[in-house]
Amino acid sequence: MPLYVDPMACTGCKICQTVCSFVKEGKIWPAVARVEIVREKNGKDYVNACRNCKNPKCMEACIYEAIKFIDDQVQINMMVCTGCGACVRACPFNAIKIHPVYKKAVKCDFCGRCVEFCPPGVLKMR
Repeated sequence: MPLYVDPMACTGCKICQTVCSFVKEGKIWPAVARVEIVREKNGKDYVNACRNCKNPKCMEACIYEAIKFIDDQVQINMMVCTGCGACVRACPFNAIKIHPVYKKAVKCDFCGRCVEFCPPGVLKMR
């Protein structure tokens, strides 16, 4: 189930980013969280995460076929990913990054843990 973000309600608390890093890394390391809080120039905050595109540019860009639809969700196979960064450059939403330690592409995998802890209820699984 993809992540839905209410774009008007984010408070910028970064709890989702903190929870994501803890769940995925076992420690609080927001720089590698699969969701990210972005502050726009006008002071508004929003959650940036994979949009689960119908025709994902990241998947088209991956010559190694490490990105596929699995159960109607865009997923990265870490065993196949080479960390070349083609998907990072192709994503129009900047929702993929190369992990600084593993040197593999990472993105939101729709685990839903951030939703459980979002105080204003901005995040939902749909």
